Amino acid sequence: MLWFWLTAQAFAADHNVDVGDDWCATLAAAAAGDRVLLAPGTHFGPCSVTPAGEAGNPIVLSVQDTEARAVVQVTEGSDNLLDLHAGHIEIEGIDFGATPANVEAIRLHVGAPLSVRDCTFDFTGSQAIVANTAGVAYSAIIVEDSVFTNLSGAAVTVGCFAGEADCSATDVVIQRNRITGVTGGAGIVLEQDAVGRVVHNSVSGTLGPAVRVGGDVAEAGGVEAPAEGDLPSTIVASNHLVGSGNGATLTIDGGPVLVRNNVVTSGALGAFVAADPSSADRMDHIHVVGNTFGGGAGPAVSVSEWLDTATLSFQNNGVWDPTTPGAGVPAAIGTHPWTGNVACSSETSCFEDLTGGNPSPRAGGELVGMGVVVEDGLLDVDLCGSERADGDPSGALVSSLEDALNVAEDRAPTVHCATGGDTGIDSGIDSGEPESGPRPGQKDWTAPTITDTYTGPAPDPITAAEVAGETGGISCATGGAATGWVAILIGLVAAGRRER
Repeated sequence: MLWFWLTAQAFAADHNVDVGDDWCATLAAAAAGDRVLLAPGTHFGPCSVTPAGEAGNPIVLSVQDTEARAVVQVTEGSDNLLDLHAGHIEIEGIDFGATPANVEAIRLHVGAPLSVRDCTFDFTGSQAIVANTAGVAYSAIIVEDSVFTNLSGAAVTVGCFAGEADCSATDVVIQRNRITGVTGGAGIVLEQDAVGRVVHNSVSGTLGPAVRVGGDVAEAGGVEAPAEGDLPSTIVASNHLVGSGNGATLTIDGGPVLVRNNVVTSGALGAFVAADPSSADRMDHIHVVGNTFGGGAGPAVSVSEWLDTATLSFQNNGVWDPTTPGAGVPAAIGTHPWTGNVACSSETSCFEDLTGGNPSPRAGGELVGMGVVVEDGLLDVDLCGSERADGDPSGALVSSLEDALNVAEDRAPTVHCATGGDTGIDSGIDSGEPESGPRPGQKDWTAPTITDTYTGPAPDPITAAEVAGETGGISCATGGAATGWVAILIGLVAAGRRER
């Protein structure tokens, strides 16, 4: 019994890593329920590890002090900053610093869950977070409350371009992130057969689309239709998306997808494009409802290969097309729901200051009174969580924001809502009910706290050097299984020192 007690204690510990200690070796030796906590300062990689948490008992990589951030970075070489070969891992409160060209910040190679929250990524020489390893079926990847700046590649890419033939993903959640400045890629990408939710993000200054969705393709052709009464498997909602250097700001390559309550402006090829790049009947089960689209060098909205035999809708959208004022709404297709849309004759005839960040409907303007109730629960509320009714303004908002959106500071556009606003974790998405608490992006917002999964006596801190068994630790290249055994033995010794 004593041996069992000591072993149990050893696998739920805090490992405090000082600057200069080997944080990678510590992470490699961690067990389910352990937390690896980095001291303030800069810690150097790269790091390739295979720690494995468990469902409900993940391994956590975080910081000792939320008020004094820890930075991890790599200055040379071609290895990714953090290669993860096992899942059930949570990364929280870490600042990912610069990497060389073509070096990613985080790459996930396995299908088990990964959570990244309250992290920053700056001057990444390639993609910041990527999960597209061939042969992997990913699940439950969550990226939230994080900031991405000055990237050479996409901020977040999940899935493979060829879809399930190479890899797939389900239950992806990307929410309340700020992405500003991507010189060589898109902002957020869900490739073909990667499905989930992209909600409450602020994305600007990308070369490719701010958001691109590939859809969920069926083996027999077409797309995987949602069950009767269910929403589409991918939801793109309540985002503020500005600009694309070489494409449309929001790009939909296939359904099923629900696009609602977004403010989308200023793409090189327009604000919104939904077209099938493969001509394989992927334009099906797509619903574009309650959005504000405007600006751009091309048509503000473009849809193609939308067939009258598919399940499609385009409703309650406010569209300002500077290339053809008064004609921004695509012509209705077949008998698909196509009501409540407004093609603005000018920007100020509909919005307070759309290109300046204020998409609020202008009092007495062309949006007012034009909205209709959308059936089947596709559009019950607006961007700020206010219930919609017949005669409300069309577009993403039925009332005014408190102040203008700000791509340089916002993690979520709802921080500017005067009332309402779905500001919590979007576990329900379709409900639109707000959750209590300060909103990410506000000045008084603080990082989420980490819940310690260990419920026994509080352990003494264990340093990285103790885990590695020698001063300064050992490198990940030589740690391997031996490091794990050292960690177990040290943990057993440390367990005997803990308060009872």
